[in-house]
Amino acid sequence: MDHDYDLSFFLEPPFDEDTVMRVLLLVQHMGKSGRWPRGRPDFVDQTDEASATRPEDEPIRTVGGLVPLHAPGAGRSSAGEARELERVTQVINRLCEFSSAVDASFEVQLGGKYVGRVAKGEPDTVLSKGLLEVWKRSVEA
Repeated sequence: MDHDYDLSFFLEPPFDEDTVMRVLLLVQHMGKSGRWPRGRPDFVDQTDEASATRPEDEPIRTVGGLVPLHAPGAGRSSAGEARELERVTQVINRLCEFSSAVDASFEVQLGGKYVGRVAKGEPDTVLSKGLLEVWKRSVEA
């Protein structure tokens, strides 16, 4: 059974409009490269005005991308799981390149749950060992 499942990544503040535009271009470029059977990555730019509850508060702005995937272990073949892992790895690698070039950091979520972050061009241990290596081992098992 297939499930809708997103890999999402969001810029960590602070960031400027130039970085927002670069993330938009990154997401568009990702969508044009590779195969995305559940749909191309979507750019996210949302401002939560309700988060500013006092006059001095700034609304929370969320900028990043959503990559539609099949849920891990959703009854897919090991080849299907390997392709999904390849897509996730491709996205993480692009985030690392972007982070290094632009000095930006990203929070990464899978299915709405925090799975790590990318900063200074590198995935943290939670992302590299806790998600990618565990997923790779499950594909190889």
